[in-house]
Amino acid sequence: MIALGLAAVRCAAAHAPAPQKWEIFDSYPGAALLCTQRVYGAPPQRTHFTWWAYVTPDPSDKVKAFYEARHAALKANDTPWFTLRGPERQALSVHTAAGGEYPQCDRKPGPADATVIIVSSALPTDHGMPPPAPSLRFGTATRGCGDAFVTSSNAEGTEALTVVLDRKRLGLTTAPKTFDIGKRPAGLDVAVLVYKAKPPYTSLCSDVAEEPEWTPIHWSATRGRLTASISKAAPKPGQCYSVDVRLEGIAFAVPDQEVVLDALDLKNVEVGAFPPLPCTP
Repeated sequence: MIALGLAAVRCAAAHAPAPQKWEIFDSYPGAALLCTQRVYGAPPQRTHFTWWAYVTPDPSDKVKAFYEARHAALKANDTPWFTLRGPERQALSVHTAAGGEYPQCDRKPGPADATVIIVSSALPTDHGMPPPAPSLRFGTATRGCGDAFVTSSNAEGTEALTVVLDRKRLGLTTAPKTFDIGKRPAGLDVAVLVYKAKPPYTSLCSDVAEEPEWTPIHWSATRGRLTASISKAAPKPGQCYSVDVRLEGIAFAVPDQEVVLDALDLKNVEVGAFPPLPCTP
């Protein structure tokens, strides 16, 4: 199973401009790049996917009509959402932004974004050099935002652990609550991002998208335990609060091996802000 990233942090600033061509597909006029990720299949799969999310204020029916006209020769599928499939395992799909039924990363569509367009390309994992296994040495530069998102980097700035905790869906309170990651509870995702070198900046808890050349390799956790609690029982939207997270036995299936984060405590991490806006007391 290919595990797609679900890190969900809402950003209010303008998105990055989109390129003129999206793989083999025509770019949608006025659409903007929201985020991009590379996701590796767990063994025995030998495939990795790179996908890009673009957003537009136009309704999904208008976007669908654009691509039906521009790529009439390509095979289209309307179930469960409009999808075009091209050669070389490339695909484009159209989704309503409010529905949330699309791969997500560390940024969410803005309030004016009505439609999300996903472009993906698949390659064998052994295409080119194999990706490095993450070292999982975190604890440096821990920060948070959203409601709630926590990230912690390694000392070199080349790896980032990301933890998505949808406070309402998970029912987080001031009392610690434990989750089995292997059961994939809705609203929870733990992932590790690996960069080819320390990027000049990242999109984590930021309103600035990464340049495509700095797109990290992404692995979602496959098993382990996470315990979380928050400092306020029912914070208001945009209100500051803190979160405590304990991770135990967090496993990541990378090509040809499994790496495990034995234990990590992320204490008193302030969240609640939606960049570029700060949270309020």
